[in-house]
Amino acid sequence: MIATEEQELIQLAIKLSTNVEKEYSGRWCFFAGFAYVLNGVEKKTYDIDVLRKDQETYHYMTRLLHQMGLTLEATTNDFSTFRVGKVGRSSARELTLDLLCMTNEYVKPLRGMWTKLEKKQVVGTSLPVLRPIYLILLKILVNSHRQAGDRKKEQDFVDIRQLMAKRGITTAQIMKESVDQGLGDITREFLDKLKSMKT
Repeated sequence: MIATEEQELIQLAIKLSTNVEKEYSGRWCFFAGFAYVLNGVEKKTYDIDVLRKDQETYHYMTRLLHQMGLTLEATTNDFSTFRVGKVGRSSARELTLDLLCMTNEYVKPLRGMWTKLEKKQVVGTSLPVLRPIYLILLKILVNSHRQAGDRKKEQDFVDIRQLMAKRGITTAQIMKESVDQGLGDITREFLDKLKSMKT
């Protein structure tokens, strides 16, 4: 039986989680598309997105990913892409793992999210994931930087609507958290559009 890309990514996530030393607990987590999948959102993704808290964690995880057989493909001060290659037997598309640091402009406003991680139990392994409210706020932040016509811009609305439904999150809850984080204006604009798009 040929594994799907999603199954292969989950296998990689489990391997990463079981190999990270305990002293780095709470200093990294899964986020973005892969975290939406872990929350039950139906979404096609070919990469794992990992958020790291600081440069020390980045250097540690870079060494660990090399030990796990991943290849560093591109890097900047706050973002790196690792090529996973064929994790299992699937060859539909090459898989990647992206490391993003809190110094990135997209995530700077949400520094408090490290005290709000969730643990997702997958095949007996605990995977650290951002809480859904922060997954939504991060996607709204990224969406505000996407160019008109970018297909991902419209997909963001679909993903957020699904996550809200799966986790019972209301627009009032999103607004409250966004105002607390100083993101009220862009969140209100996004939610207004989301409401107008409902059929």
